[in-house]
Amino acid sequence: MRTLQLTLEEAIEICKVLGHEHRMMIIRILSEGPMNVNELSEKIGIPFSTAAVNVKKLEHAELITT
Repeated sequence: MRTLQLTLEEAIEICKVLGHEHRMMIIRILSEGPMNVNELSEKIGIPFSTAAVNVKKLEHAELITT
């Protein structure tokens, strides 16, 4: 089992990122397999630009990679 060690600031940032419904939906969908931003936006029913912003926030928090 891998142990993850975070600073308080890192943990707070992750909680903030995960506190948005669209980002949680993106993580759930990507847990099933890779998908591009256009596919994500169509599956969730949000504009491409909204999906792209949320993907970028998840990448910045190192919760997903592209």
